[in-house]
Amino acid sequence: MQTAPRRSSGNTIHTEPIHLSQETMKTKKMSVLAFCLLLLLFLSSPVARALDLDGVLLLSFKYAILGDSMSVLGTWNYDDATPCSWNGVTCAPIGDPGSLGVLRRVTSLALPSSKLLGSIPPELGLIEHLAYLDLSNNLFNGSLPDTVFNSSSLRLLNLSRNALVGHVPGGLLASVEVLDLSSNLLNGSLPSDLDGSALSQLNLSHNSISGAIPAGFGSRFPNNATIDLSFNNLTGSVPESLALLNQKTVELAGNSGLCGKPLEILCSPHNSSSMTPPAIAVIPKPADSVSGVQVSSPGGISSSSGSSSRLKPGKIAGIVLADLTGIGILSLAILYVYQLRKRKSLVASDSKLFKLNRRSVSESKQPSVSAWPCIPKITGDTGTSDDATSTSESDSEEDRGRDREDGNLNDLAKGASTVQNQKGGLLVTIDKGETKLELDTLLRASAYVLGGRGSGGSIVYKAVLENGAAYAVRRIGEAGVGRLRDFETRVKAVAKLRHRNLVGVRGFYWGDDGEKLVIYDYIPNGSLDSIGYRKGAWSPFHMTLETRLKIATGVARGLAYTHEKKQLHGNVKPSNILLGLDMEPVISDLGLDRLTTAASRNRKLTVNLQGYRAPESLTEAAKPTPNWDVYSYGIVVLELFTGRVFTDLEVSQWSATMGWSAPEDRDRFLRAVDPALRADAAGREDAIVAILKLGFNCASLVPHRRPSMKEAVQVLEKIL
Repeated sequence: MQTAPRRSSGNTIHTEPIHLSQETMKTKKMSVLAFCLLLLLFLSSPVARALDLDGVLLLSFKYAILGDSMSVLGTWNYDDATPCSWNGVTCAPIGDPGSLGVLRRVTSLALPSSKLLGSIPPELGLIEHLAYLDLSNNLFNGSLPDTVFNSSSLRLLNLSRNALVGHVPGGLLASVEVLDLSSNLLNGSLPSDLDGSALSQLNLSHNSISGAIPAGFGSRFPNNATIDLSFNNLTGSVPESLALLNQKTVELAGNSGLCGKPLEILCSPHNSSSMTPPAIAVIPKPADSVSGVQVSSPGGISSSSGSSSRLKPGKIAGIVLADLTGIGILSLAILYVYQLRKRKSLVASDSKLFKLNRRSVSESKQPSVSAWPCIPKITGDTGTSDDATSTSESDSEEDRGRDREDGNLNDLAKGASTVQNQKGGLLVTIDKGETKLELDTLLRASAYVLGGRGSGGSIVYKAVLENGAAYAVRRIGEAGVGRLRDFETRVKAVAKLRHRNLVGVRGFYWGDDGEKLVIYDYIPNGSLDSIGYRKGAWSPFHMTLETRLKIATGVARGLAYTHEKKQLHGNVKPSNILLGLDMEPVISDLGLDRLTTAASRNRKLTVNLQGYRAPESLTEAAKPTPNWDVYSYGIVVLELFTGRVFTDLEVSQWSATMGWSAPEDRDRFLRAVDPALRADAAGREDAIVAILKLGFNCASLVPHRRPSMKEAVQVLEKIL
């Protein structure tokens, strides 16, 4: 019961009871209960338990990840009030313990060796109390965000062994004690304004940082800080800051252009006059090489730049004579080196030249050098059959030279010319309307190692002839076909295939000692493997979308032509896809597997090398089919556009879910694209989806479901 006010005539307020019905009271009670229920639901809802700011910033990091094969971020989601229970995240109480403002805040994020693929978002630098950040040994690419370096609480930052690019950020490292950016792809020069007053360790080794070390670099570091700049492209002298002078030699090693302490390589003195000839500039000057500094003349008398004019004529003549003597010695040394290099060719091992065995090319007393120790000496006789004999020892030098020339100009059957030496070694060159190779010319060629051991233990050399012409020569060695006739038949069958996307075969050499060489046209721009990718699913060499489409189409056309001619490649992989000057792909090593012995092939059947071979080809009794090349091509295409090699299991999983939902398929394909292509992908999404679908179809584990290479070319031509 309630009371209502009533005003009397004397302005006195009286109250009278108001009687409410039972229905009204019941309605009010129901309203109160409903409100309490709604409040309870609100308090238990995700909105009421919203993720804190640190968690939101960490989720922005998760959404920048394109690949998480180990599912290390599987526990990261919006349903938690804080991220403190997430994998890799550590929290600590922040605030005054006596106040109500104590909160658990993120202080550490450690996810090393987690196979994470993606970029590092700038939001990580906005986590207020983040002190430790370790993302080392992952697959992160892109540039370094400045916000991470500007974090006021960060003490340790380890981003080593990733694929980060760009410059090393400068500015203030407020509280960073350990900064490790080693083994990335950082380039540019070192920042001169890097301020690390709290720095104890700085590791920038194994990058591509170039240029001179700035004079102010290290001046704002503690004198006892460890600074590792090894294995970059730094040049010039090391600045004389205490922090750098206190380093060990190993911290600055691997920079071929760097000199000065603490390195053992001394810097050349600065020239006092820009008019000094280069040949004389390298000879130390006795008196006035450094202005204002006392030096000793060859005569042992000390003088300064100010007193150089007081030297007597006799002493001046002595100095000039000493200079002339030095110039003479230097000239003789240069002449000796020139003559030595003229008479010797060098073969590189691992991009360095190695000494070649000297061999005689004729009966002449004039010595020559052979770049190919595996090829015996030439006696000068030539023949047109396998049983040709050498010339008589009584033949004159002139006759032998003429025989050699005539033999190389004679066209033999099937467009080949043959040169044989006294031990039975045979050089067969394929006539393509160009200047034919001569055996003695090949022997004189300088050879450089281009590739390591391939099929059957073979090695590839770049042979440069005296006229500057270059060829690629693959040394098959003893692990090859045992009969000359079989070897010749197979090489000539490959040589008949002439297509702009196939490497031309120029000839071969057969030696009785088991040595076998196959001579190809030299393609100057390296292979797709050497410039495009590194193990770890990222692309250090940026190739545009159009370039990759061009490569994929060219390889498909070359394989389609090969299959049309009833031939197989048998080993399609990035290292066998060469690139011309215009990035036009050229397929190499066509049919090379059939030139190796069965034993060497059987060894490869035990493992799917690099994942490019078709699964059905790994059995010993398998019969080669064009489907093998189609599968390998599919894996290459997927790597070309995603940046990583797909395993059989991954291909099976992707193929099983393709076609369930077109929008989902599209999103999945676009997320799988190489991050380096994101800028080019705008407006070309349909083309990317189509090329990836083609790759998965070609790499199908069911051989009869794979398209032919001719059908693949048709798909690609529609995309172009």
